[in-house]
Amino acid sequence: WERKLWRLRNDWRESQLRAAGLIHKRAAPYISKEALADWMEQKRRNREFFKRHELVDLEGNTVSLEAMVDASISNPTIRRHELMARMKGIELVAQSRDDVGMFYTITCPSKNHANNQSGHANPKWNYTTPSQAQAYLTKLWRNITSKLGRENLRVYGFRVAEPHHDSTPHWHLLLFMKPQECHAITEIMRAYAVKTDRAELGKRTSARFTAKRLDPKKGSATAYIAKYISKNIDGYALDGELDHESGKPLKETARFAMAWASRHRIRQYQPIG
Repeated sequence: WERKLWRLRNDWRESQLRAAGLIHKRAAPYISKEALADWMEQKRRNREFFKRHELVDLEGNTVSLEAMVDASISNPTIRRHELMARMKGIELVAQSRDDVGMFYTITCPSKNHANNQSGHANPKWNYTTPSQAQAYLTKLWRNITSKLGRENLRVYGFRVAEPHHDSTPHWHLLLFMKPQECHAITEIMRAYAVKTDRAELGKRTSARFTAKRLDPKKGSATAYIAKYISKNIDGYALDGELDHESGKPLKETARFAMAWASRHRIRQYQPIG
């Protein structure tokens, strides 16, 4: 109960700070300064605990707990390597099947955003939390896959969830499919993605949904999604690049994204199919 109450307290506090206009690109992008400090302090305490303890097997052999943690996916570098290896495996399957790759971005309706792109308060915001917005996207994807199943259309690939500067999540999906089914799948996804509050979009459906066909001549699918994986884990190989959401260096905002996912209990990466 103590842990649940502490979690509720953190959620309530983060919602307060978001409503007060303290979480956006001109204040603190992705997550409040307070929550970021809490996350970093917890990481420090965890590291101290790992340093002070060892693991002992039945034969009495010991190994540093810190070394074991550093060798697991708790280590951002290893986590990134594993995700890239998974993505490469999916891409190789797609190549063997002569499937094509599509890159989609799905965003929540404006009522789920506390701030607009400039950082000003959004008058349409209905106080949806990041966790609730993630639940919306999850349900939306479930409805899309149900429709695809009824139409006997199949996709597989990888999903990345990352925050807008005001903490609202959006999804990037790298999906593979048969070339002849690409148009039908894309239009089904578009129809569901823009269905809620359709009138606010007019003809600008790109505010809610975008689709791009990947060109193998310009690079592999794994290379294309590598930036989205890296910028939400450790910022590897992104020196000098800026986050388009906040304008801050991607090497710096990577920890913001990890703290955001931890605070709102959002799964950042997920294989599909």
